[in-house]
Amino acid sequence: MDPIPKRHCSEPSIEANNNSEDLISSLPDCVLSHILSKLPTKYAVATTILSTRWKDLFAAIPEPSLEFDDSLILNPGNNDDDEESNVEYRIASFAKFTYRVLNVIFEEVGFVSRFTLKLSEEYQDGQILDWIYAALQHAVPVIDLDICMDYPDLFFELINGWTCLRFITLRNYIGIYIPDSFTLPNLEYLVLDGIQFYTNDEISLLLSGCPVLQRLTMSYLRLEEVDTVNISVPSLKHLTIEYCWYTGEEEHYKVVLDTPALESLYYEDYMPDELVLKNLNSNIRAAHVSVLLVEELSEADSFQYHKDVAALIRACSSVRTLFLSKDTVSAFQKSSEPFPKFCNLTGLQLGGFDTNGWELLPQLLDNVPKLEILSIAKEFFEEKGCFDIFESHLSDKIAPCLLSNLKKIEIFEFKGELDELYLIEYFLYTGKVLNEFEIIGDMSWDKYVIIREILARLPRLSDTCEIFFRNFN
Repeated sequence: MDPIPKRHCSEPSIEANNNSEDLISSLPDCVLSHILSKLPTKYAVATTILSTRWKDLFAAIPEPSLEFDDSLILNPGNNDDDEESNVEYRIASFAKFTYRVLNVIFEEVGFVSRFTLKLSEEYQDGQILDWIYAALQHAVPVIDLDICMDYPDLFFELINGWTCLRFITLRNYIGIYIPDSFTLPNLEYLVLDGIQFYTNDEISLLLSGCPVLQRLTMSYLRLEEVDTVNISVPSLKHLTIEYCWYTGEEEHYKVVLDTPALESLYYEDYMPDELVLKNLNSNIRAAHVSVLLVEELSEADSFQYHKDVAALIRACSSVRTLFLSKDTVSAFQKSSEPFPKFCNLTGLQLGGFDTNGWELLPQLLDNVPKLEILSIAKEFFEEKGCFDIFESHLSDKIAPCLLSNLKKIEIFEFKGELDELYLIEYFLYTGKVLNEFEIIGDMSWDKYVIIREILARLPRLSDTCEIFFRNFN
């Protein structure tokens, strides 16, 4: 038998391993603390078993945040075939880990800036409340919760009155039961995502108990027997409403906005049966309006729906930046209301047009005299002959913004269609102070070369205007 050939590369000896340089440990403490601050809590805590130095480093993280996410639990169980046992093991492991870390952290660390709890499994309400209470006891100002409780009223009783809370995020259909005299005196930012409301009073009690609230996000709410959403917050500056579902039996669903300090509005939802705008701030600086259309409405209801859309846009007429979706523009045109003058508007994004939008575009341009940046997004050129519609509704005079302020135009998802080229030609011919025309699209190189040559030959009123292309093959 032939002898076993010798290896060309010998294995490293234990001695050599011990003498190798530990590059991680050689880093300064400040760098290591910064690295630890970016890790999930599970992995950051695990480093403390390496040595006393790592334990001290973890305790020295400036304003650390704690994130407990049971989906990150490793080695959920030894018996992979028994799913029920596996889940029970994960729940027990996570609970034990969370209790242990909270006890250590709040003993070693003076201040924690954020507490996040994300639970994909079912835990006892008592355990969840223990963990949240530990954060409250140590004055954690930001609490982010993605949890589900059997008795959610216990949660609101627990947090009632705590002065340390400044930011709360609630997700995952926790359910809302607000106790009487509920208050969060220093809460500035509230996010309600996927929460279920049962009565009008719950919304009113929750918001009235936040006297200094500045930011409110209401996303994917389920409104069971709620017929009035009353957002009456004198201090509120930023409001987001998106995809809230009304599932009650009442035929009339009303939203009241009473926000005299409002500075920005993000609205992406259906219009309610009735929209009441009270004391809306005349100095709103930014608005994103994306109204969803309802197909099956009577003629009278459809007319009122479009009127409400027009009222919402009029309420935003003082903004400096504005986004209008395709359906929003279409609904406004169908309302037969004159487009309001936006005297402060400098940035406008249009999310797409149908034939109604193309009819409205000339009137829109006439009423934005200070417009500096115009962005034309997708679904803009889907209608054939759209430029003819636009051209037939132009007034005798060029829009003031084209002659004095419009400096940049962006067209997204450009395809090189004839209507697109006609509109670009119009803007180049009338844009007196236009500096930059940016075209973003996706087409073959051969077509791009042809389009570039066509645009290069078009006359331009502005001597400084340059055309840029992005994202082409």
